[in-house]
Parts: sequence; structure tokens; C-alpha cells
Amino acid sequence: MKKIKNIIIVALIIVLIVIGYFVVTKYFSKTNREDEIFSSFESGLTGLGITYTRSDVDASEYGAKKAYSYVANEKTIILYIFDSNSEEYKQGELNNFIQSKKNEESKLYGVFRNNCVLYMESEFPNDSEVLTLFINVVTENK
Repeated sequence: MKKIKNIIIVALIIVLIVIGYFVVTKYFSKTNREDEIFSSFESGLTGLGITYTRSDVDASEYGAKKAYSYVANEKTIILYIFDSNSEEYKQGELNNFIQSKKNEESKLYGVFRNNCVLYMESEFPNDSEVLTLFINVVTENK
């Protein structure tokens, strides 16, 4: 009887460890995906010969998780990353814009791909190459 109790206790401990491992791995893989997208995008900009300044952006204005702006030659692009269950992102795909939560007149227009949005001012350096870079980066990091 005592052996059975010990076996059950060991089995429960193993099950809890396995469950904990999957929960932690899933959390960190999402965080790493965001970091990987920004890192790959920035490496790509540098590879295109674009010198930029990166700044934090209030991502919550459009319901995003994280966003950075990149300024080069006085032109701006902003990369937003949304949660996979984001209602704002889903509505944005349908409407081709996301309504600001802070300003009723402000809308985010951009290119929507895999829970990411790229906003780009016209005449941003190498704009077509940057668009291709964005699509490739977010497709590789689904």
C-alpha cells in the first residue's frame, strides 16, 4: 500500500513538472516571437542601408501589445505587434484600419500580416524593399 502511494505521488509530481514546463515554454515563445520580429526587422533595415532612430510607441492606443517607430530621413514607419486574439486587429483586417482608443478621429492604416501592422509614411527610404522585408519577417515568425 505504501509503495502504491509513493508511485502515485511521484507520478503526480512528474505530471505537474511537465505541465509547468509547457506553460512556461509557451509564455516565453510568445515573448521571443515579438523580440525576434523586431530584431529581424531592424537587421533588415540595416541590411538595406537605412540608418534609423528607434523609439517606443504607445501600442495600447490601437490595442497592440508592442510597437516601435523607426525614423529615417525625417520619415517614419511604425511596426505594431498584436495579440493573436486581438479584436482590434481582427476588425482592422476587415476594415483596413484600426480605430484609435484615445482619439475618435485617429485611425491606423497600414499593411496587415500575421497579427502585425506596418504603418509607413510615403517616401520612406527604400519603401518597396521595406514592405517586402516586413512581409518576409512576419511570415517567417508566425
